[in-house]
Amino acid sequence: MAEATNLQESQDLLSRLPIQAIRELECCASFLRSIGIQNLGGILKLPRPGLAQRLGRQGPQVLKAIDQALGYVADPRAALQPQEHFLQWQEFTVPTDSCSLLAQASQPLLHEALGWLKTKQHGLTQARFILRQGRQTSQTLDLYLAQPSQDLSQLKKLWQEKLQHQPLQQTVHSIGLEVISSEPIHSQSSSLFPGPISQSESLQSLAERLYERLGQTSLVQPELQNSHRPEEAMQLKGLGLGAKGARQTNEQKHRDFDLLRPSWLLESPLVLKVQNHRPQYQGQALELALGPERIEAEWWSEHPLQRDYFVAQTGQQQMVWVYRTPAHHWFLHGFFG
Repeated sequence: MAEATNLQESQDLLSRLPIQAIRELECCASFLRSIGIQNLGGILKLPRPGLAQRLGRQGPQVLKAIDQALGYVADPRAALQPQEHFLQWQEFTVPTDSCSLLAQASQPLLHEALGWLKTKQHGLTQARFILRQGRQTSQTLDLYLAQPSQDLSQLKKLWQEKLQHQPLQQTVHSIGLEVISSEPIHSQSSSLFPGPISQSESLQSLAERLYERLGQTSLVQPELQNSHRPEEAMQLKGLGLGAKGARQTNEQKHRDFDLLRPSWLLESPLVLKVQNHRPQYQGQALELALGPERIEAEWWSEHPLQRDYFVAQTGQQQMVWVYRTPAHHWFLHGFFG
């Protein structure tokens, strides 16, 4: 009984709709108006055999469309296919050079971009704002993210940082947003207490803000090198948020070291004096605490590496890293924090 009541209510609602509500009726809309029918209710009152006969070849298609609208037969729909590339524009009635107005005008564009990304289950990694400043002049500002993101507040903050530290060349007539790159993103379950994931996300947000505020060459990160020489085992390289494949991800493997290494390595090892076969630093003998750890490499070169490293303690209770050569020369190479 309830189902029959709901069906009747649905038919009553559909009866009030104009005939243009069903696309398949457009072919015979003029004929239906000529016989005084303006809405779907008038069509439903007509006898089906007579309507099909009057419509001729289009009759079966029209009757099927009406039955689908009423829910009598299945109405399968093709899956929504998002556009391959996202680029939308926002026009200004009056040209502006206000950063606050630009940030406000870009919010609908960010909403649309995130909606497009969510349909693809992707997160944004690089976006480009195009500021049209005339018929033939424009300025582009790029946003880079350390990890794929669908966070609107995060994008707003980065865009505001970019506008505050990037001077505008001219007044802006229109603004466009283009998604340059994106990557698949997987939703993470929420937790009551912050863990390693939330901590890494906060570090990524900090890196992105500093990247936009200080520029592309201001942020560096240590990168391990394939060398046994301690002074060549690590190099500082750009953070590389804008380079494809250069971002650090959780899936990348990291090398774990059980060896004790100093936090501060001297650029050039410091020669130490030796007295009674003990190395001296600042006029006092060093106490060798740990070692030796032998490092040998590059035996084929003109200057092969052969050192015995020790962790030593100075007279001021400071821990240092020293090594001894085969000729029993001592050098200070680093300091522990």
